[in-house]
Amino acid sequence: NIQNWRFVVVEDKELREEIRKVSWNQAQVTEASLLIILCADLQSWKQDPSRYWKNAPEAVQNMLVPAIGNYYEGRPQVQQDEAMRSCGMAAQTLMLAAKAMGYESCPMDGFDFDAVA
Repeated sequence: NIQNWRFVVVEDKELREEIRKVSWNQAQVTEASLLIILCADLQSWKQDPSRYWKNAPEAVQNMLVPAIGNYYEGRPQVQQDEAMRSCGMAAQTLMLAAKAMGYESCPMDGFDFDAVA
């Protein structure tokens, strides 16, 4: 539950036009009623890792909190894999919630990641 995901809701119409230009001119960037960009924070595991185990017994905290750093530190592929897994679950949950509310949604690829960032 590291929650590597960050949601960016893009409401500015001019910014959406700019994003469309670097997204193979895909119409949904500007035509969809809502544009959400899902970003990953590869370093989120460093941000107060004790919060994940704050309600656990102290002995459990003493064992598991340091294990978080030991698992991720110096392992960029593991950090990326965890972020992708976390973001994938978050995106699917968001899309299922939208569907339950009667909205259609679509994950999107086909854009210049650096330019969108």
